[in-house]
Amino acid sequence: MKKLLVFCILLVLNSMSYGQEAVEGLWTTIDDEDGQPSSIVSIQIVEDKLTATIREIFDQPQDVLCESCSGDKHNKPVVGMQIISNMTKSGSKWSGGKVLDPKNGKSYKCKIELDGNNKLKMRGYIGMPALGRTQIWERRSE
Repeated sequence: MKKLLVFCILLVLNSMSYGQEAVEGLWTTIDDEDGQPSSIVSIQIVEDKLTATIREIFDQPQDVLCESCSGDKHNKPVVGMQIISNMTKSGSKWSGGKVLDPKNGKSYKCKIELDGNNKLKMRGYIGMPALGRTQIWERRSE
């Protein structure tokens, strides 16, 4: 009976920690150049693909358009724009997708990994990860 109770407790604790390690939810992006919060991003996983959409921006008016973006995102509102797409999970990391920087309109390869339960490392790069920049995003309570 004690073994069953211990097993049940461990199972509950394990499921609680699994939920805390999920990347889904709201994140505050921290600018890697000045260390200041720059936006709130919503991360979702749909059909095993991670995407991220800007919910709010701090350093510009909420109705600012992405003038530097090309294609279907040119002159579209930054708030509501999907900036990460097609990420797939490999172990504890997400990779294989693209991240859009609405400030310059450029897209980069990216990879994402959790750093504890409340921090996320998002690395955008050209070619190989060594040629890129990492931002730390902080989890927000929803």
